[in-house]
Parts: sequence; C-alpha cells; structure tokens
Amino acid sequence: MARKTEYVSVVCWTALCLLASIGVSRLALDADYSAYFAKDDPLYTEFKDFQHEFSRQDELILLLEAEPENTFPLKDDSISRFKAGLSELAAVKRVDGYNPNEFESAMSLALSHKAKSVNIGFISPDAKAIILSVSFNVEAIKGTKALLESVSSVNRYIEQFDTHFTPLFQVYYSGALALNWQYASVLKHDLSWFIPGLAIMFSVILLLVVREKMWLLGIATSSMITIFLTLGVAGWGGFILAAISGFIPVVIVSLCVAYAVHLYFGWRNALDEGADEQQALQQSLSTNIKPLFWGALTTAMGFFLLVFSPSPPIQDFGKLVAFAVMVNFLVNLTILLPIAKRAKPMVCSQKVSRGFFARLQVISWHYKTLFLGSGLLLSLLAIYSVSSLKFDDDAMNYFPGSNLFSQSKLKMEQHFNGVNQLYYVVASEEREAHKAFDGVGIAQQDYVSRVNQFSRFLRKQEEVLQVHSIVDWIRLYGLGANRLSQVLSAPKQLNAQARRLINAEASASVVTVDLIPMTAAELISFEEKVAEWKLQNDSEISIGQGLSQSMIFAHLSLSNAKTMLYSFGCALLFLLFIVTLLKSSFKLGGLALAMNLLPLIWVFGLWQWLGGGLSLGSAVVMGMMLGIIIDDSLHLLLKVDERDCGKGLSKTLTSVMPAVAFTSLLLFFGFALGLSSDFFPIVELSFLSMLIVAFAFLFDLIMLPMLMTLIAGRDHD
Repeated sequence: MARKTEYVSVVCWTALCLLASIGVSRLALDADYSAYFAKDDPLYTEFKDFQHEFSRQDELILLLEAEPENTFPLKDDSISRFKAGLSELAAVKRVDGYNPNEFESAMSLALSHKAKSVNIGFISPDAKAIILSVSFNVEAIKGTKALLESVSSVNRYIEQFDTHFTPLFQVYYSGALALNWQYASVLKHDLSWFIPGLAIMFSVILLLVVREKMWLLGIATSSMITIFLTLGVAGWGGFILAAISGFIPVVIVSLCVAYAVHLYFGWRNALDEGADEQQALQQSLSTNIKPLFWGALTTAMGFFLLVFSPSPPIQDFGKLVAFAVMVNFLVNLTILLPIAKRAKPMVCSQKVSRGFFARLQVISWHYKTLFLGSGLLLSLLAIYSVSSLKFDDDAMNYFPGSNLFSQSKLKMEQHFNGVNQLYYVVASEEREAHKAFDGVGIAQQDYVSRVNQFSRFLRKQEEVLQVHSIVDWIRLYGLGANRLSQVLSAPKQLNAQARRLINAEASASVVTVDLIPMTAAELISFEEKVAEWKLQNDSEISIGQGLSQSMIFAHLSLSNAKTMLYSFGCALLFLLFIVTLLKSSFKLGGLALAMNLLPLIWVFGLWQWLGGGLSLGSAVVMGMMLGIIIDDSLHLLLKVDERDCGKGLSKTLTSVMPAVAFTSLLLFFGFALGLSSDFFPIVELSFLSMLIVAFAFLFDLIMLPMLMTLIAGRDHD
C-alpha cells in the first residue's frame, strides 16, 4: 500500500511538472520601468498621458563626448555620417537633437525673420558634449525581446562605427530606453550568478553535514520540483518578472533546503538515540510535522502580504514565494520522505553535536541578568534609532558605478544639467473648460504672465538649476502677441522641439525644471513646496502635478514603504494569534512576538545609524522576513513542553538547536548571494535579510530558551 502511494505521488508530481513546463515556456521578462507601476496608478497614468500629448515618448538618449583636444562642431563630417547611419537602422524612426548644420532658416521655422540656432539645449556650454535622441518605431520596442534587439542594433552600429571611422568622440547611453535596457541586463546578470551560486554553495554546505546520498537526492529533488512548479505558475499566470524578480529563486531554494534540513536533523537525532532507520524517519516526521506546517503557513502569510504593495513585480514576488513554500511542504512529505526512507546512515556521517549548545545555555543562564540587561539596553537604543528612520530612495542610482546608465548619468551631470527633471503642464482656460482653440489659448497675456510668474518662483529655489518654458521660447524668437497667436493657430507645423513644448491643440505648454541630484524624499518635499505655492497663488490657469520618471518612482517607493509597514503589522498580529492558539498561552505568544520583532528592530536601528532609509528594497524586507525567522522559533516553541522540569526543558532545547543553527546558516549564506547583484534594491534586501537572520538566531539561541525557562517558572538545571 505504501509503495502504491509513492507511485501515485510520483505520477502526480510528474504530471504537474509537465503541465508547468508549458508555463515555463511562456515566461517573459519585462524590462520596461513601467512594469513597476500598476496600470491604474493615477500618477503613472497622468505621466503617460503627458508623454503622449507632448510627443515625449520614451527615447534612447546618446551623449557624445568629444576627445580631450576637440570641441563641437568637429572639423570633419563624422557627426553627419553617424546620424545618417543611425537613421538607416530598421528599428529607428528618427534621430533628433544636435544638428551639425547649426542654423535653420527663418522659413523652416516660420517664426522669426532671423535664423536661430537649433542646438540650444543639445550642446554643452563648453562645447565638449552633444545630445542625440533616438526614437524607435512602436513595434521595435514592444516587448522586452524587441526592445533589447532594437537597442542592441544601435549598440552594434556604434561599435562598428568606432571600428571603421575612429571618431573623435565617445558615446554614452541615457534616457528611458537605456534604463529599460539596463533593467534587462541586470536581471540576466543576477540570474547568471544566482543559479550556479546556489547550486555550488548549497552543495558544499550540505556535503559537509549530510553524507547520506538518498537524503541529498531527496533534498535536491524536492527543491527542483518546487522551483519548477513555481516558475510554471509564473508563466501560466502571466506574472511580471522584473529586475527584482531575480532574487526569487534565491529565496525559494534557501527556504526549501532549510525546511528539508529540519527533517534530516530529526532523523539523525533519532538514530543517535538508538532507533533504526524507519523508526527514525517516523520519529522525525512526528516531531517536525507541526512546526513545519505552521512555519510554512506563517512564511507564506508573510510573503502573501506583499500583495498589498502598489508595485506588481513585488506583488508577484510575494505570491510566487508563498506558493512555493506551501507546495514545498507537500513535496517534502510525498517525495523527500519516500526517497529518504531508502537512506542508510553513513559511518562517517557527523553526529548531531549538542554539547556546545548545552554549555552555552548553562552560561547564558548563569549570566542571565547581564544578557537580559544588555538586550534591553540595545533594544531601547534600536527603538530610538528606528524612530528616526525616514523614507529615502533614489531610482536613478539603482545600478553600480560601472553600469552604462550610471556612467551616462555622471556625464549628463558633468556636461549638462543632469537627468533629474520635472515637467509641469500649464493649461489654458480653454483646456480647463474643454473648449476648442479660439485664437487665444496659451497666447493670451494672462497665460504667459502666469507661466512667467511660476518660472520666477522655481528659479528662486535652491534645488533648481534651470527652468525652460514657453516664455523663453517667445523671447528667443521675439514673438509679439499677434505673431504668437498666428503661429499657434497651426501648432502642428511647429518643429519637433516646439511640439515637445506645446501640445497639438495649443491649449497647454510644459515648464521643464532641471534639478540637482535628489533622493525620492527630497523630490517629494520639493513637490510639496511647489504645491503650497500653487495653493497660495490660485488662478484659473492651472498648473499640474510635477511629472517625471524620478517623481513617479519616488511616489511608488513612498507608497510601497507605507503598505509594507501595514503588512508588517498584520504579520505581527497573525504571529501572535498562531502561537497563542497553538500553545494556549498569551505569554508565549507575546514572547514569540518579541523574539521575532526585536531582531528586525535591531537591524533597522543599525540600518538607520549607518545612514540607510526605507527604500524599495529595504521596505520589502519588513514584509517578508518576519515569516521566515519565525520558523526557527516555532521549532523551539512547539517541540518544547514548558511544563516539563528544568532538565527535560534544557534537553529538548539543546536537541533542537543544531537544526536551528544549520538552517540559519543556510539562509544567511543563501541571502548573501544577493550581494553580488547589480541591482541595488536586491543588494539592500540581501544585506538586511542576512543581518535579520543572524540576529534572530542569536535571540533563538540565547534569549528565547532563557525566557521560556523563566516563564515556565522552573529552576534551570
């Protein structure tokens, strides 16, 4: 009967894996920065509408920096040849920006009797750098695969141009499409490190402790089935796999191996006590089934709470890991244990050492006043530090200094005004009233005065480097009121640069603000200052919300931090409820809550002291780590009968600690892989997770046994 059940399990899991393989084939990476935003996000929607209205679709910006001894315009025709070659690429729609023919005629602009430079804003003040903007055909950047191929075709062309012509300039990549390109590159880089890194690291660690081949085979099989089914669900469900998703395999495999190791240590414990192989396996299962189930449930709950994040990739991160945790519990019961049943203890297999933990428990009890006092003092200091923790993030600095986008960002700051801009749409009365253009619109004196007033306010702010508006455009071409109305009566005839300033209906224009490099918190603070000015200077001519990639990312990070705090609170209440229910003791429920809350407070207190803040990566840690670290506490709490005498309590605790120590070690090194990421939110997430695992282990090792003994009211032996 047992063998028949095993065959049925194998058939079922095989069928599920075959079904999952179809889903895996449907997996698609989403390299677009917009993947981080819900499609119904009001600010994101407003930004996309702005881009469409003012012909500001996502572009690839090329910054060309002249060699040290040269300036623009160059003495040869290399720029003309370079632009012509770019324009001939199949994916490219047009190439705008710097024009080697520096002046357009008055007729081509239909604005002024004088020829005007078309390179204003496209050439640096020292003439050492110029900007080209490459627009692609819509289909050429639709989807990650098409985007990567289109940008790669530009990259290949530039490399070939460098080889054939040896130009007198260097090319740097910037703009939204360069950002998307680097998101995809980061994800590929991370997976290329994480997958072999996981295999090598866990193979080495497990081989040092687990010598039985069948146990190794069972752990590897259950982990692979779990990760494969999870990827299948991601494919079938159309889940979003963005740059942060590269950390999902690390989390899943680390948890799978950690759960399996508890069963192995239980088996070894029973063997050391004289049981045979089958009895030892049954004893391990009976001892671990309850903490493994409730541990999996609390972990899944912690990750599932990530669905409250406003960012779809983070929501899907939580759903996938929650699914993997619960599936792995079933896989361990139906695949790992039947394989482990065939394991024969190796003579050279390491015995589970308890002496160290027994001695440490004696020492900690002897110096309990010192440990408890020190823990209380450090906790108070950490709470004080956490109270000063502030929201802070910078989406433009998510990549390392060697990254192409980071290099171009520095060059943009060196030669121009950087990449930190805000766009304000100033609407005329006609647009606000949804009227057709009547010859006045943005040409009316009140409108121009309102824009000028707003621009003067912005220029006075210390964060502002430069302000561009329709007022500057009018002054450049010396347009009077009548001539301006005449020009705006046919706005579609304006050149590309003017169409980025004035919409097609001539009912609104854009005020562009160049800002110093700012974090998300500083950007939102600046916007609040602008909002206050608009409130104090109310007018029928409305000024919209400041818009840019940086701004919508800033609001996303802030909203995500708030929702993760709420999720963390829900996880705490769930933990308190579960432990209180299982142990029928509110005291032990409160103890479990404190022993898992304090490690997070310590870590975030340290993080604040080191200058860190709540960002996209660090906020996610709060939402997910409580469910992970509670597992080891549950193994201690559910395997120990606090009503037992002091000696029995001590014996049970020391028998559980080797498994807790080893799983903590596995999780610590598993999360450490994230430090090799090229995506800063993953580095943050990894670093904080490592610290939390380490501190949580110390609490489980020292504080939890000591406090359980005190609560039990027994004398410690």
